[in-house]
Amino acid sequence: ALPIYSVSLIKNAMLRQKWVLLAMLFVLLCFWITLQHTARQGVARSLAAQETSSEVLLHALEDAVVRTFSSVNNAMQTLSERIAHANPPFDISTVLREQLYASPQIRAIDVLTTQGVVVASVTKSVGVQMDYSCLAVLANEPHTEFVIENPRQGRYPHDLFAAQSAHSY
Repeated sequence: ALPIYSVSLIKNAMLRQKWVLLAMLFVLLCFWITLQHTARQGVARSLAAQETSSEVLLHALEDAVVRTFSSVNNAMQTLSERIAHANPPFDISTVLREQLYASPQIRAIDVLTTQGVVVASVTKSVGVQMDYSCLAVLANEPHTEFVIENPRQGRYPHDLFAAQSAHSY
């Protein structure tokens, strides 16, 4: 009998005090609207912060790529000047090895003839015929300074362990 009495007591209280119930519903509605507004503002701030950090990351990545290309270009110019001004008895392989040691962003330097025969290299044997795809582009367009191709598996061209490597060049 006690549970029935408590249910009827709540029912009578709701019927007699409608204004209290309506005020409570109004307060709950206000809380819900405030919560929705706060959630929307939080999402907007989060998206704005994410966009800003993405822009900063993009600028940093762009700067790193430009510096890498500039560094490689400078390394190749330095190498060509060193070879041009070298005294007659010099070992070009030593010069290439020193340049690779000084430039960590360069993985391999091969000096080739226009037919693709290796003249000097740190990673290849001299006299080996290589099939670099850039040779055709450079032969057809002699004023091209460098060729950018799609990434390939391995750390450098014709890497013997390219299939097991997680790196691309």
